[in-house]
Amino acid sequence: APLYGEDWQVQLDRQCFIIDSGSGHHIVGKRNLGSDQTVAERTFELWSTPTLSTANGLIRPQSGIILSIDQLNITTNALVLDDSPALLSLGKLCQLSGFSFEWHPMTKPTLTDAFGFVTELEVRNFVPVLQTNQVFACPSEHIDESGIEAIRPWASSSDPPPAPGTTPAYLEGSAESTAQSSKIGRA
Repeated sequence: APLYGEDWQVQLDRQCFIIDSGSGHHIVGKRNLGSDQTVAERTFELWSTPTLSTANGLIRPQSGIILSIDQLNITTNALVLDDSPALLSLGKLCQLSGFSFEWHPMTKPTLTDAFGFVTELEVRNFVPVLQTNQVFACPSEHIDESGIEAIRPWASSSDPPPAPGTTPAYLEGSAESTAQSSKIGRA
């Protein structure tokens, strides 16, 4: 289900996300977001921009967006590029969102969440893709002044969020703490 009420979100057109094992970031192109108004209202400026190596050379994205992808039951940040296919990082899905990925010979690949819910993926030209109508652009007002996504496990508690660049208390001592700390402030 969407994270926010329907009046808070904009449903995007039918989306086809490449499930990409070669990207460390979820990415959407501006053309995937629909109207210029949606782009302007729903994107936020990145305060720490990664350098991406693309087929067209090195680029530094300047904006991000919060996407709610109902089919996977996740809400996540994505980088917004001027011209790019929509893709979800397989590494992020597995390591940060708790999915496992399986693709046996002569079958469709699947993503399975931590609760055992299986999502079957399509295959196009030997590439796994998630085809869905249930993608929403969340409001960018839910980004705090530091640029850190306000959608975190502590968002519903009375504890303040950790300072940028620090490890959240819920990850202290865990194997994920290094990965989480390096991702804070980035999509």
